[in-house]
Amino acid sequence: MSWHKGVILKTTQFTLNIGVNAGYGHENQAVDPMKLVAQIWQRHARNQYFNERGPLVAGIVSPAKTVYLESHGCPPGGEDTVLVTGLRNPAFNSDDKSWREAVKAIALAVGKELNQTTAYLSFSEIDFLYLKPSAQEG
Repeated sequence: MSWHKGVILKTTQFTLNIGVNAGYGHENQAVDPMKLVAQIWQRHARNQYFNERGPLVAGIVSPAKTVYLESHGCPPGGEDTVLVTGLRNPAFNSDDKSWREAVKAIALAVGKELNQTTAYLSFSEIDFLYLKPSAQEG
């Protein structure tokens, strides 16, 4: 099996940085932040896709530390946060506007469930190469 040499396309990527402990001045009590956010994201993405007939929004969940002033409520050493990243695969979704709206709706639902007052959501244009295994010729 070899990898298919695809064409480079332009698409959109998102990054969400979200906390897992409610409020400020806490001691990072969440036990497994990545698992917690992954489960909540998956549930809301499934709801968005199946119940609201929105685009499919997959994400990659990674641990993070967000550091800000202790006087503003940051725990010593930083606040446990999670990064959720993903991209719009043009092979499955060509409507960038509806995909962005779905990402925003899911992010808001996750934040609400985690009792967050703020989160960072960014979008950027990236080059995308969709690699797929294919049978070797010859």
